[in-house]
Amino acid sequence: PAFTVGGLTAVMVTTHFIALSRVETAYMVSVKRTSLLFGILYGAWLFHERGLGMHLVAGALMVLGVYLITV
Repeated sequence: PAFTVGGLTAVMVTTHFIALSRVETAYMVSVKRTSLLFGILYGAWLFHERGLGMHLVAGALMVLGVYLITV
């Protein structure tokens, strides 16, 4: 398990820096932050967290903030 986590972290770091070398940082970070919404959906689906609507609104507000910074 530790090697799997280490390997996946290495892939994440590598792809992060490849993306930074290809596009502007603000754009790459804004796309990366949309994973927040997937995390909220997974939390509701896998862990049966309550308040999905409120969490999605809060997450959308955060993504909107990133969008406004990059525009």
